[in-house]
Formats: sequence, C-alpha cells, structure tokens
Amino acid sequence: MTSPNLFAQQGCTYPGACTNPVGVDNIVGTWIASGDTYRISSSPSVTGTVIVDHPSPTCPDVKYWISGALYRSSTVDNVQGYSDLTFAANYPTPSGECGGWTPATSVTLVLTVINNGNDRATGVLRRPDPEGSGWLEFPIGLSKLPTDAVTQELSRAVGFSAGIYATVGQFRQILDDNAGYTNRFTGRQVLERTGTPPFGVPTDSCWFPGSMVAKFDHVTGSTWNVGYFQYNPPWILSFSEWVDDYIGWSSPQVDYYRRWKRHPCRAEFTQDMFIYVNGTSGTA
Repeated sequence: MTSPNLFAQQGCTYPGACTNPVGVDNIVGTWIASGDTYRISSSPSVTGTVIVDHPSPTCPDVKYWISGALYRSSTVDNVQGYSDLTFAANYPTPSGECGGWTPATSVTLVLTVINNGNDRATGVLRRPDPEGSGWLEFPIGLSKLPTDAVTQELSRAVGFSAGIYATVGQFRQILDDNAGYTNRFTGRQVLERTGTPPFGVPTDSCWFPGSMVAKFDHVTGSTWNVGYFQYNPPWILSFSEWVDDYIGWSSPQVDYYRRWKRHPCRAEFTQDMFIYVNGTSGTA
C-alpha cells in the first residue's frame, strides 16, 4: 500500500507519472516491424530468427539468423531507464534473386528498448548499399506481440517493521510468467488501485465518527518499478519482484483504537493491480 522511503525511485506513493530507472533485462519473444517477424529466443545474449516479408507476393519470404546483445542502462534515481539492443541478421534463406529483388546478405539493427511496457524498441536498420561500398540506414520500430503476460502475482510475508511500524506487515511480490524466467518483468511498471464490487465492499469497523485515524478503506495508489532495490534485502528470489508493500495500521494508531476500545475490529478491501504496456506511454 505504501513505502517507507518516498524519495528513491523504487516507486511512487501517489497516482500519476512515475520515473522508472530500471532498464529492460529480457526481450525473449516475438517482435513485429513492418510485416517482418523477429523471434528472439535468448537474452541478454541475443539469438533468434527474422522472417522478412518478400516484396513480391509470388516469392517465398526470407529467413535470417540473428545474433547480438542487450545492454541495460545503469539504474540511476530519477533518470528513465532503457536498454541498448544491437544485433545482426545474416545468412538469408533463400538468398537468390526473385521477383526482381535480392535479399541483403546482412543487415544490422541498432535499437533502444523502452521500459515500463518492455514492448517497444526504436532505432535504425543498416544494410549494404547495393549500388556502392557504403551503408544505407533506415528508421525502424519494433513492437512486441503479444506483450509479456503475467500469469500470477505471488506475495510472500517477510515479517513486520520496527518502531512505530512494528504492527505493519511487510509483503514482497513476484511476477510469474509460467516460463521459468526470473527477469522477464525487470523494467516493467505496475500500479495499484482500490478494488471495486463485485469483489467486495470496503469496510473499516475500527473507524468511528470523529476518529483521529482516517478510515482505512482504500489503497494509496502507488506505482512500483519492478526489479528496483535501493539496497539488497534478504530473500530476493527473482528480478521480477520489487520492494516491500507495507500493510496495516502503525503502532500509535493501534494504541489509539485500543484506548477507544474498538477492538476486536478489522479493515477489509480489495486491491486491483495493473501493469503498463505500450512502452512508456502509461497505458495499463
């Protein structure tokens, strides 16, 4: 629901735009660009294939083998993260002329992969100039289709805080893709919202009119940067998790309700979680 440190870019404890300094760490999947299909099978050492749509409808499409590397930017607070992707496509099959068009023997793509959605890359494609010794360069944009889907969010209780937060439980979330990757969602951004019926009606039986403690019937509305850790806490199991969620009343608030003899009482409401898609556009 909230975070003990509001200044590091582990996330933002308010709705709206939030800088995400974590670069993309895994680009495995299918990417599309102008009818061409890139199937990337490993990352950050990039391998895979690309099927190039032949300009002549009577000729077979051309298959290339690709190899290259993905480099994550350094994680710096308040600076948007990204990753540099460079790979070459070689060994076209078939390689001969067909329909008046001959595939290039080799092309190189130099791209920037955008975080938050981890599903957009922009840059240039370079190929040999067929009429000279130089290179031709064209702008290109790739979109990941489909965007990586979260199959489940796993929450682990990791204990309670200290001091006035000794009554506040800490939970750590992991995003799972059901494919065995531990970094699939590094660089993604998730956000929380208070759930709506039919999944329950918010209640807080501790609260009473005139209470000095606000009614506890909604989430803060925080945004989280997956894979960001201000420090290395224990029990980190995956790079697809993020810093702890803190849930509950503070110790002074608990003591306040005890003095007013409100116990036993409880607060209950649901939480909806969203994950960004479409690069850094902020759609979830």
